[in-house]
Amino acid sequence: DLFFDIEGDTYALDAGVDVPGQLSVVGFDSTDFCDSTVPPLTAVNQPIREMAQFAAKTLLSIISGEQPENQSVIFPCTLDVRGSTAALTQSRVS
Repeated sequence: DLFFDIEGDTYALDAGVDVPGQLSVVGFDSTDFCDSTVPPLTAVNQPIREMAQFAAKTLLSIISGEQPENQSVIFPCTLDVRGSTAALTQSRVS
């Protein structure tokens, strides 16, 4: 089964596709839910707490009349590798 999410509703798609044998699937916003899918979903993990703290600090600065220090910030993300992805092999590259 391949799980995907549309506007908060989770669907299982049984299309005969072997995940990760034929298709690797990666999601975003790694949560505990990713562990409950079949297969478990590999997903990008964002530093949500740090992002929210930065946004709140910036908003409070703007409200108090200060000019924000940075207009663009890059937060480091990680990849939580689970069962929905396979290693890249030479045969998959060509």
